[in-house]
Amino acid sequence: MSVLSVDNGTEDGNGTGAIWLPNYWSSFVERPTSQQSTSVGVWIRLVGLPPVLLLGIIGNILAILVMSRPAMRRHSFSCYLLLLGVCDNISLLVRLLFWINLFLEFKGFPVVITFTNLPACIISEYFITVNTVVCSWVVVCITYERVIIVLFPLTCAKLCKPYISRRVVALLILFPFLLMAYIPFNTRYLPHLGCVMRYIPDMLMHYIIATTFVTMLPLALIFLGNAVIIIQLKRQSKRITGTGKREDNVSRVTTMLVTVSLAFFILVLPNALMALLLALRPDWGILRAAVDPAAFLWDLNFAINFYLYVITGGNVRTEAKEMLPCFKTGTTETAQRNSVMLRK
Repeated sequence: MSVLSVDNGTEDGNGTGAIWLPNYWSSFVERPTSQQSTSVGVWIRLVGLPPVLLLGIIGNILAILVMSRPAMRRHSFSCYLLLLGVCDNISLLVRLLFWINLFLEFKGFPVVITFTNLPACIISEYFITVNTVVCSWVVVCITYERVIIVLFPLTCAKLCKPYISRRVVALLILFPFLLMAYIPFNTRYLPHLGCVMRYIPDMLMHYIIATTFVTMLPLALIFLGNAVIIIQLKRQSKRITGTGKREDNVSRVTTMLVTVSLAFFILVLPNALMALLLALRPDWGILRAAVDPAAFLWDLNFAINFYLYVITGGNVRTEAKEMLPCFKTGTTETAQRNSVMLRK
């Protein structure tokens, strides 16, 4: 699944000769089988998506609840992780709609989730594209907050504050809405075609902008930021070893957030490469076999973040135990010690 598709244009039947193409997200949900390059891809999505959706939606809800707790709200990174949980769940809900239609098509029934009016078409392309852009750029913000912390440990006390991260989050939401503001004006619903945009220049421009801001630019920035973090941490390793508790906590949280950032890079990169290669060399049919597994890795990216927090972040584990009574250890002293949150 590429970020957007510019194939299969249809000429308008009114004699104007205008070429219209389906909006990507409406096509993704309404025609799920046609979005898969091979029959293997249908089975990958059909069998693999249900556990991903179940674990992902539960995990993202838990992440939102944990990051909303008072102890976590004192830290700037929790604002980004809370927004990431919300956006990831929206992305998973879109894939749930896709899976329902895919299952119905597989069973030979007509799809039930369709976009049959202009507001639905605008929501399908404008808001889902904006949400996908926000998902990517939240990870960029997480990465570069860590860059500031590891490169400028004295300055970060002033820059990495919750009130600043809340402002960044507000801009992070506003910017994609402004960037994609052309979509509602260029989106149409035509009864014989569905949700469409004019091919030249609307759809081509949309393809370039969305691909750039959903995958290409964020991936490049995340790669660069993580390289800087890892190099700087290696340089500081001797000084960090054996230092105080504060430095140790900063290192652990940095490890957690770098893990989230690297997981995004690893899981999203194959899909971005497939989209780029197929755009450059559509005659390479062998690439089609790799498109569906790469798309499934992108699906998986929206589902795993909370579990990465739990595996790599002791403070998240502690807050999750405090939030869920069935996981409480009953050891007050240990809980109090582990719930002491790091300062930037």
